[in-house]
Amino acid sequence: MTEIGSILVAEANELIAFAVYGDRSRELLNLRRPIRGGIAGTVFETGRPLFSGYDQDAASNRLLARRPRYQSGQFVSTPITARGRVI
Repeated sequence: MTEIGSILVAEANELIAFAVYGDRSRELLNLRRPIRGGIAGTVFETGRPLFSGYDQDAASNRLLARRPRYQSGQFVSTPITARGRVI
């Protein structure tokens, strides 16, 4: 069961929560985060997905360790591409 979800879209130097799902959705809608740093920013910049509990890369594990614990204990962050570039 999905607890929470969002689709972030890049605009200038920020990622904006364009669509959200779950209990905290009102808090997250239109939330703006800098592209640099964090899980979403790393996924945007590298174009590579991150999966909690599955990624063995040390840098990814450091990013995942800073995240709050979800009830499921799992999450995925994956880039969305259009015409060959991450959006």
